[in-house]
Amino acid sequence: MTGGRTEVVVVGGGVMGSSIAYHLARRGVAVTLLERGDIPCAASAASAGGVRQQGRDLREMPLAVASIARWEHLEDELEADLHYRREGHLTVTEDADSINELEPWMAAQQALGLQIRLVEGDDLRELIPGVAPQVVAGTYSPSDGHANPILTTKAFAAAAAQHGADVRPHTAVTAIEHDGSKVSGVRTEAGSIACDLVVLAAGAWSMKLAKPLGIELPAIPRAPQMIATTPMPALLHQVVGARSGEGVVPQQLEGSDGMFQRGRLVSDVRVESAEQALRSRDEVFLVVRRRPLVHLPHNRAGLG
Repeated sequence: MTGGRTEVVVVGGGVMGSSIAYHLARRGVAVTLLERGDIPCAASAASAGGVRQQGRDLREMPLAVASIARWEHLEDELEADLHYRREGHLTVTEDADSINELEPWMAAQQALGLQIRLVEGDDLRELIPGVAPQVVAGTYSPSDGHANPILTTKAFAAAAAQHGADVRPHTAVTAIEHDGSKVSGVRTEAGSIACDLVVLAAGAWSMKLAKPLGIELPAIPRAPQMIATTPMPALLHQVVGARSGEGVVPQQLEGSDGMFQRGRLVSDVRVESAEQALRSRDEVFLVVRRRPLVHLPHNRAGLG
C-alpha cells in the first residue's frame, strides 16, 4: 500500500522502534512502522542481548531499573518466548589496585536502586567457573540478565500488528516532509505517507533524515564486531564483561533464532577493537580459549 494517512510514523524496525509502535498501537493510536530492511534491522539483529542496568549512565539508571520489573512479565504480555533469563551481569577486573575505586562507582548505582555487590575469590569463581586466574574481582548485579534480541524485536513488531499497527518492512524512508516548522509526513520509495508525528528510531540513519530539517543529532555511529564460537555445553549463566576492555561474553540458549544458535559464546565489541574481543575471549574466560569461531553472514548481522 502506498500513500495514506496515519497519526504516527515510526522510522526504524529495531527493538526500540518496534516497541514504540507496539505501545502506541496498544493505546489505540494509528501508527505505521517503517523499516528499510528486515525486522529486526541492523543494530538489534547484531546485539548481544544484554538486559542490563549495571554500568549505565546514571541519568538513565531509573529507567533501566524500572525496565527490569517489566521484563519479568514481558513474555506473557507479548505471548512469545524471548529467551529471557534473569541470571545476572558480572563485570570483572584484573587490576587489584582498581578495587577501591569500584566502591564509590557501585554506591552511586545502589543509590538509584540497583542491586550490585563486589565479588572476589571463591565467590567469583563459583559464579563463573573457568575465569582466568589473573581476574581478581568483579561487580555483580544479580537482577540483570539477557534475552534474544531477534526474538524480542520480532515479538514487539508482531504484537504491534495485532493491535492494529501497519508494519511495513522493506520500506525505506527517504525524507521527512514538513510544512514550515510542523511535520506533515514521510516520503518513502513507495510514495508519501501523511502523519501528525514522526518518531525517528533508525539509529545511525536517524542523523541523515534529521539533518535536512536543521537538526544535528550528536551521535557517533559504531558498528559492532560479533565473534561467535562453535556450539558448546551450557557453561555460563551470567553475562560477563571485562572492565579492562570492550568485551562482553554472553552464552546464547540452545536453539536461539537468527545468528545465535545452540549455545555459542559471542563477544561484542566495536569493529576497530576486534583484537580486544579475542583477548576477552582467550584471556578472561579461559573455557573458550582456542574454541573454533564460526562465520556469521553479514546480512544476518545487518552489517556490510
